[in-house]
Amino acid sequence: MCTDHGKPEPTAAQQRALRNVRQLLERNQGQSGVIGFEAETAAIASVGIVGAGLMGVSIAAAHLRHAVPAVVYDVEPPVLASVSQRIAEQLSAYDPRQSPVPERWQSQLTTGDSLQAVAACDLVVESIIESFPAKSALLVQLEPLL
Repeated sequence: MCTDHGKPEPTAAQQRALRNVRQLLERNQGQSGVIGFEAETAAIASVGIVGAGLMGVSIAAAHLRHAVPAVVYDVEPPVLASVSQRIAEQLSAYDPRQSPVPERWQSQLTTGDSLQAVAACDLVVESIIESFPAKSALLVQLEPLL
């Protein structure tokens, strides 16, 4: 059987799926934090990054490129020690006319050897290993500092 538009009628399974989607949308609209949620925005004067792997360094480089000071923390001292060099490598890949001069971004980069280093930042981003126990433990440690 076809609809008025010549398209085949949805199967029973498709109809159930559509009904479920509509119900989810209605339920989400009724909850704060989803559709219709309003919040005041605030300027981000500094960003803290927990984890100095590829993702963490990339996040720091992106912020430094736009003149947002970054504080980077990692539990591994050798990884933390290489942050500035790895950010320099990433920033040098940009067009020199659009890339910040090293003197500027280097003065806006701080590395820290404890979670306390990121506590004063306006935004804290975690970029640690993709492990639920590790992320849970980090958030337990980080929450009282923020």
